[in-house]
Amino acid sequence: EWIGDVDLTLDDVVRRGRMFDWISPGPAPAAAEACAHPRLSDLIDRLRRSHTVVLLVGPKISASVDVELSAARADSVLFTATAGREVSAVAESTLAELRRRRVPTLGLLVLEA
Repeated sequence: EWIGDVDLTLDDVVRRGRMFDWISPGPAPAAAEACAHPRLSDLIDRLRRSHTVVLLVGPKISASVDVELSAARADSVLFTATAGREVSAVAESTLAELRRRRVPTLGLLVLEA
């Protein structure tokens, strides 16, 4: 919503919860376009000023350019994988590139299939 509608304010898109607030992604441009959009940087900056922690659910690691764009805005990265699947060559290469760029990585969270 935020990226596609320049008339929206932060109060228009943040949903208030008892324990945490969230933003529904809503209809959005293609992932690469959204990750590179200046309004995403603006949104993250605004959220950092008003919240203690900002958690972004990013693109699949197979979309390496999108991962790099998202990681550039992050304080750290947590990767998830499905149990039983091996890490692909694309994932390994993307992780290596993020490490080369000194992007702090929290670790890997393995989820059951």
